[in-house]
Amino acid sequence: MKLIDILTHMNPVLRILLVIVLAVAAIFAVKTIRRFSQYLLTMKVDSKETSQEILTRRYPKLATIITILVSAVTFTIYFVTVGMILREFKISLTTYFASATVIG
Repeated sequence: MKLIDILTHMNPVLRILLVIVLAVAAIFAVKTIRRFSQYLLTMKVDSKETSQEILTRRYPKLATIITILVSAVTFTIYFVTVGMILREFKISLTTYFASATVIG
């Protein structure tokens, strides 16, 4: 059986619990991504350097790109998670996508 078939034949309560577990996993994924990006932004570039110059001051464009990528990944994770929750409650995803495009 395919994964889609398994999920469609699953009890609705179990599907909602699965979505909640995925939402919690999404929160942990976002926290991990943010911690990793903070590590990238605050690590020393050269170990022989005596000053506490961090990557943000030395390469501001790279710091901006990392911050934008982390924000985009965070938005995507939360957007998909909320969409899955709405789908389980039989709410139309067309309206959800339309509002996201207008707001975004």
